[in-house]
Amino acid sequence: MPPIAKRWPTETKLRALYRAGYTYDEIAEVIEINTGWKPSRAAVGRKREELGEPPRRLSHVTLIPWHVLPRHHDDRFRHMLTSESRRRTGISLSRPERAETEMLRNILFGRGVMFVVCYRTDIGFHLAERYQTDTDIVRVSSVGPQEDDVGNCNVLEEVN
Repeated sequence: MPPIAKRWPTETKLRALYRAGYTYDEIAEVIEINTGWKPSRAAVGRKREELGEPPRRLSHVTLIPWHVLPRHHDDRFRHMLTSESRRRTGISLSRPERAETEMLRNILFGRGVMFVVCYRTDIGFHLAERYQTDTDIVRVSSVGPQEDDVGNCNVLEEVN
């Protein structure tokens, strides 16, 4: 049996499948029926990205841009930022998640001084004073006069 040529359907057909709400597995099955070759789920996802089609489910990790070490996965700020990210993408929140977002707002904005959340691998999540140049509730890179020499925020408060 000769090897099967790995040919994708036309861009128009792929776009129609993505926009119709087909899953990556369903799209791979349609391709297999038409060509005899079944791409992996990852290949279908990469093809979607190449075509510029938006993902069906928006990611909610935008407020956690750092690589968080496993020892910090249970940190309270990580849970709060995850809940706030979900709220921003329009995902309905459970009662505990709503409580976490409210607690985060109270911590960041309710003390008379506004704060941002920072992350350092040596100590984990912590608060730093908010500067005019901060654009969101997290600080990813050096901003303001009080950062340490590794480009992160100085620790004002650790919360575990």
